[in-house]
Amino acid sequence: MTVRRFDFSSNEKITALCVTGNFVWTAFNQNSDGICILEKQFVSQPDQVFFSIDVEVDKILKIVGDDDNIYTAYQDDSFLGEIFSILNPLTSTTSIAIPSGITEYPIDIFVDGLDLWFLLPGSLSGTNAKLLKYDTDGSFQEEVDLSKSGSIVNDAQSMTIDTIGDIWIVTNTDPSNVVRVYELSG
Repeated sequence: MTVRRFDFSSNEKITALCVTGNFVWTAFNQNSDGICILEKQFVSQPDQVFFSIDVEVDKILKIVGDDDNIYTAYQDDSFLGEIFSILNPLTSTTSIAIPSGITEYPIDIFVDGLDLWFLLPGSLSGTNAKLLKYDTDGSFQEEVDLSKSGSIVNDAQSMTIDTIGDIWIVTNTDPSNVVRVYELSG
């Protein structure tokens, strides 16, 4: 196995990374102008940049992708995340505003076929973990409050989705919990 290292400028801190096909999507912390940079780079040589996008948010927390789009989760007071076309990320974007009543930033994001999921941690006092479901066009579908699962889920850390569509969430609690979320209808 070969290991290659790619160094970036000392003032560039990477906050999220995603590989889709022949591309690496790299998110950088805010620059001196208060702008986060999202770059579409060549997978074999990340210093070859195809697109550099200015994103006016506090932080890009996570990036995931599918065949057509990349999906970002933000730390921001206005936006939960954004959808960028892989082919034309400069002009084909959809911003996802924070829904009313949501007080936390997403801790994780996952795309599964036609569904886009945001996981909210439930770490603030008086809150519990939530899943926000959108379609891959950015339209809100539903909120799954994880206090309805039999016991309140707090301090969610990450999630994954299995091949049958069940969502698995791990918490950052002591003791740690694994929570399975699934449809009763099958």
